[in-house]
Amino acid sequence: MRGEQPLNVHGAMGSAFLNPKNGQIVIVLINLDHQARQVRITFAGVVKSSIRLTKFTPYTTSTSDNLHKEVPTGFENGVQLPPASVVTFVSNPENTAVSR
Repeated sequence: MRGEQPLNVHGAMGSAFLNPKNGQIVIVLINLDHQARQVRITFAGVVKSSIRLTKFTPYTTSTSDNLHKEVPTGFENGVQLPPASVVTFVSNPENTAVSR
């Protein structure tokens, strides 16, 4: 996978990856805090004509969950990170052709 980009998320750590072959985006967010944290995700630098983003499926690992598959989200209202968790968001863009 190519295109690793550190995320600037207040109070959490994260990274995003773009697979240039199929256009899939994976975002990994880590909340080390002992309280839930609301974060907002935006896509700066993504050319809308080259990748049409659909919903992202979150997988949560925490003290009570192990890769628990959640309801897909489009990040319209931000996302809630559970306390002491790792949440991985996986997309499947509608258009798999990625321009360089």
